[in-house]
Amino acid sequence: IRQMRLPYTVHVLRIVFRNAIAAAHSLPLILLVFLFCGHLPGPEAALALPGLVLVATCAVAGAMLLGMLCARFRDIPPIVTNVMQLAFFMSPVLWKPELLGEGQRWLVLNPFYVVMEVVRGPLVEGGAPAAIWAAAAFFTAVLLAVAGLFFVRFRARLAFWI
Repeated sequence: IRQMRLPYTVHVLRIVFRNAIAAAHSLPLILLVFLFCGHLPGPEAALALPGLVLVATCAVAGAMLLGMLCARFRDIPPIVTNVMQLAFFMSPVLWKPELLGEGQRWLVLNPFYVVMEVVRGPLVEGGAPAAIWAAAAFFTAVLLAVAGLFFVRFRARLAFWI
């Protein structure tokens, strides 16, 4: 960062694209699981593409924000690791939302769930409700705003934190 004058977003995009390429290696496996289970997504699966754009936007904003925070405060990376593990168990990845019963209506307050659901819903269930899309757009906008404010405020100091 100090030796080459590159925009800071290049470093963030490099991390996001690296993880996207690693995740893309799982796509053939997902297709095999769909075929094995006898479930092929219909034309509504095209709605997963705007969902992927939303996920990519969240990934860039989150990487920017967490990159700055983790560079400044060295204690934050282990905290982020633990929070991500907790979010994994609190989001319906390993369990179905129907298991919550009446509590299922509170899932729209879980940002991990709504961002995941805008991609999963069109592929598995044929779509996601409008409330899910609205919540995902809201959480993405908030994350973008916070990351943008942090970046504008601390951009000049970032090279010294590394």
